Amino acid sequence: AVHGLLDVKKGILMMLIGGLMKKTDEGIKLRGDINVCLLGDPATAKSALLKWTSSFLPRAVFASGKTSTAAGLTASVVRDPDLDNEKLIEPGALMLSDNGVCCIDEFEMMDQKDQVAIHEAMEQQTITLSKAGIQATLNARASILAACLPRHTYYQPTQPLHKNVELSAPIMSRFDLMFVIQDVHDVTTDNRVAQHILSLHRNKKVEETTSGTHLSTIDLQRFIRLARSYKPKLDQEAHNRLIKCYKKLREDRSYVRGASGVTVRQLESLMRLSEAVARVHLSDVVKVEYVNMAFDLQVNSLRRVERENIDLNPEVVEEEGGQAPTEPQDGEAADAAAAEVAARQRKVRITYAEYQRIGQMLAAQLSRSEETGDEVTEEDLVAWYMEQVEEQIETEAMLMEQQHLVQLIINRLIDKDRVIIVYRPSEDAMKPEQRVLVKHPNFPVGEVITRQEKS
Repeated sequence: AVHGLLDVKKGILMMLIGGLMKKTDEGIKLRGDINVCLLGDPATAKSALLKWTSSFLPRAVFASGKTSTAAGLTASVVRDPDLDNEKLIEPGALMLSDNGVCCIDEFEMMDQKDQVAIHEAMEQQTITLSKAGIQATLNARASILAACLPRHTYYQPTQPLHKNVELSAPIMSRFDLMFVIQDVHDVTTDNRVAQHILSLHRNKKVEETTSGTHLSTIDLQRFIRLARSYKPKLDQEAHNRLIKCYKKLREDRSYVRGASGVTVRQLESLMRLSEAVARVHLSDVVKVEYVNMAFDLQVNSLRRVERENIDLNPEVVEEEGGQAPTEPQDGEAADAAAAEVAARQRKVRITYAEYQRIGQMLAAQLSRSEETGDEVTEEDLVAWYMEQVEEQIETEAMLMEQQHLVQLIINRLIDKDRVIIVYRPSEDAMKPEQRVLVKHPNFPVGEVITRQEKS
């Protein structure tokens, strides 16, 4: 019952399916479980996602960081009066969720000493107990799904990730995926969320905004059980691609997660995510395409969310052989001609929210046309958008500016964000606007548009 947040839901699905646990020749165990952290503003459905996960799995435990202690999460030694006060080990939340998921809400409320207690459980997946004469090593093979608020209640996009959260670097590096959920004020998104919430309160069936078959809870549990039975192996091409992805993470400073940057744990995380993606596709081989999907998901969670204005044409475009008017023009015609020339020569900047709004409109229109079987050229898409905003246009100069703006947005959606792809180029080289466009199959309508990395 949570609207949107498709990347977060993908991450939770990867966590539910998980990677493969391995054992080296020296007897060292390499975990296959995936840990996920949700760092978000208040009222962004973090607790709802944790509650759903804890109720979905048969072996899942829900805990609150504010009221949990180290002993409550790991294990404690107690005396049982029914057994002559003999010492017994009482399991905590991590032990009770063995082979399942431990959901910890308000993770930032935990004391530092209590957070340190789960370091071993998150990486080695064991709990070493040395209390009251009892020495034991207990299994805690559980994935951890944690939710926490930013340090100053609301996420500050101008600050790096590690300065926005009350977590230590060792804890942060143990999370395979760390999603930042911001409460962005956007008219389109706010309208969809309001419609969704009100439909829930009225007990009406919520309409699906994305195409595809809706799975029931039982069907999804059966699918996850089937996917976890696969043991995919890494082929050589995927092996080489993993190395390239890890090197890119290390070199690009925009992916920095904490003060220490990207560590080798992110390479292991990428391997686990690739195996989980292969399991989702019911494949026995981890292919390059699965590595790319896992890399995109990890990049979207690592990269700091950008909210600055967007440059649509950072380089000044100089048109060769520009046509000068042969006859003098006056009035609105002269204003339109001057506006068209000025619009194509200056840098165009647009706010992040406006870019998201227009990009979502264009993607939704292409998706609707694809469902009806209609081909859409760039010229048709621009004309459709101009019909939507015709009430806001008062002069011909504004018309030219809006046309140029939407053309620049379409180019960025094709070249950088990979939301739109060119299905068929134009047959007439003099009329490039007649190329046929379609929505990228990997972009769900309604998701936030983020810049994708090309391999």
